[in-house]
Amino acid sequence: KGWTLIEELRATLRQDVKHDGTPLFLFVNIIDAHQPYPAVPPWVGWLPWRSSLPFKHAIDHGEGNGDWERFVNDEMGPEERAAYIQHATDVYDYGVHHADWAVGQVLEELEAHGWLEGGYQLVLTSDHGEFLGEHGLYEHGVYLYEPLSTVPFLTYDSAKPAPTLPTRMSALEAHGLLLD
Repeated sequence: KGWTLIEELRATLRQDVKHDGTPLFLFVNIIDAHQPYPAVPPWVGWLPWRSSLPFKHAIDHGEGNGDWERFVNDEMGPEERAAYIQHATDVYDYGVHHADWAVGQVLEELEAHGWLEGGYQLVLTSDHGEFLGEHGLYEHGVYLYEPLSTVPFLTYDSAKPAPTLPTRMSALEAHGLLLD
């Protein structure tokens, strides 16, 4: 996923975007920490090798979804449930790690093409959180528990000091903050 993103970004910056002093608005949607989670390769070292296969079934949310269905229906024993959650947490953590790497690659590409010269604003956020066993749930859905509704919001403006953000902020407040 990551290399495709970078190749598409390079092509766009070379061919489709004029570097004429007009500000660049770039929206990049990185979904590595989302179903289906990427497998953890054996060479990572800080996590055990993990396949993503047991979790791809969760996308359908229908009959016969194997481990996912058994988990949400509380049909797993304590040891199997703990192993399932550990697997889910590991592939999710690797997805977050890979997303972080992809953000770094995007910034390196923008810098290499001169887009960070003269100042820039950067916003990183998420559309939702993810359940990894909290409240007996897995993935995301129609719940209002904190693991789903609380997401990171990072903002950086190379020309201004960091704003003082409230402890909690709604997505609507984020829009106003960015306009200011």
